[in-house]
Amino acid sequence: MSKIEELLQEQKQSYDSLKSGYEFLINRSDELEAKIGRIGLNAGPAANGPYADPRDEIKAFYKMLGKPVANVDSTLVDQFKHYDRALNQYLVGGESALTTDMRNTLSVGSDPGGGYYVLPTRSSRIIEKIFETDPIRAEADYMGMTSGDSLELLADTGEAESEWVGETETRADTGGIEVKKIDIPLHEIYAQPKATQKLLDTAGENVGQIIETRIAKAFARKGGQAFVSGNGVTRPKGFLTYTAVTTTDDTRAFGQLQYIATGTSGSFGKFNTTTASADDVGSLVDLQTSLKSEYLANAKFYMARSTAGTVRKMRDENGNLIWQNQLQAGQPALLLGHPVVLCETMPAIGADSLSIAFGDMRQAYTVIDMPSIRILRDPFTSKPYVKFYAYYRMGGGLTNSDALKLLKFSAS
Repeated sequence: MSKIEELLQEQKQSYDSLKSGYEFLINRSDELEAKIGRIGLNAGPAANGPYADPRDEIKAFYKMLGKPVANVDSTLVDQFKHYDRALNQYLVGGESALTTDMRNTLSVGSDPGGGYYVLPTRSSRIIEKIFETDPIRAEADYMGMTSGDSLELLADTGEAESEWVGETETRADTGGIEVKKIDIPLHEIYAQPKATQKLLDTAGENVGQIIETRIAKAFARKGGQAFVSGNGVTRPKGFLTYTAVTTTDDTRAFGQLQYIATGTSGSFGKFNTTTASADDVGSLVDLQTSLKSEYLANAKFYMARSTAGTVRKMRDENGNLIWQNQLQAGQPALLLGHPVVLCETMPAIGADSLSIAFGDMRQAYTVIDMPSIRILRDPFTSKPYVKFYAYYRMGGGLTNSDALKLLKFSAS
C-alpha cells in the first residue's frame, strides 16, 4: 500500500471517528472544521500530535511506509500541507468539489510516473454510542396533555362499609368513602447544542436531523431515570423516592410504599440455614405475596442487570433455578412466574438498597407530557453557529401505592 493510500486511510478513520462522537458536534462544534482531515502538520505541542516539528512527523510517516528519509525539505512540507487541504475539501464536499489543482495535489508523493490518487469510500453509517434508557414510561400509565401545567387525579382510598341487617331493623349510616387528590406537575427539560452553518450546509449527512434525533433520545433517557429516582424538584418524582415503610396495605398511609426486608443487609439471606448452597428465595416469595391478587395478573419484577445477574443463579430448596428464560425471542424472562423488566436506574444490591420492585406499574405510576418536542433553530444570536434549542415538558407520579412493592436489602 502506497504512502498516499495509507494517509488517506488514516484521514478517513479520523473523520469517521469525529462524526461518530457527537460530543464534538454538541460541545466542541467550533473546533470541528479544524479537526476534520488534520494530520498534525502545524508546529507546536497543540498540533494534535506528539511532533512539535512537522518534519519529524513526515519522517515518521515515511519510516512507517518502509521508505525512511534522512532530510525533509520545505518543498515536501508544503506538499503535505496542500494535500491536507485538498483531502479536507473532499471529505466535506465529495469528489465533485475537487478542482484540477486539488486532484493533482492528491497525487503528490506517488512513485515517479505513477501519477495516481486513491479517494476513500465514505460510509453513510454513523456509529452511535448506546446509552441506557429505562422503560418505565412504556410500563406506566400514560396521559398526553394539550394544555395546563399539571394533572389532577382523584383517588378513592377508602373501603365502603356495610352491615348485615334484619328485615325490620333500623339502618344506620355507613362510612368508608375517602377521596384524595393527586397532583402531577409538568416539568421542563431542554437542550441547546450548536453546529456551524458551514457544517450544516456542506456535510454529506443531514447533521441537523441527526442532532434532533439525539436530543429526543437524551430527553427519553433523562425522563426514564427521573421516573425511577427523580426527587420531584424541577423533574418528575420517581417511585423510589416516595416514603417506604414495612406496614401493610390495611394500615399504611396512602402514598407510601411497602417494602419487604431480605433479613440480611446488602444481600439475600439463606432459604434454609441447614443447607448452605440453597439461596434465599423466601424474601422474593414474600415480596410476591405481599401484592394483592387483583394486581398479580399484570405484575412484573423491575431490577438492574447486575441484580438480575445475581437472581439468575438462585435456586430454591429443591435445587431448581427460579429464573426461566423464554424460548421465543423477544419475550421477557420469568421469575417465579412473572416477567422481568431490566431497569438500569434501579440501584445495585447494597446495604439497605431498594434494588427490586414488583407490581403492576400501569396501576402504580402515571406519566404525563406535552405530546411533542419543540425545536427552534437559531442562526442569528451566535454566528457562525446555529443553535438547536429544544424543550419538552413531562411529569410523573405515584398514583396507587398498593400496586407496587419494594424489596429492601436490609436486616429489617
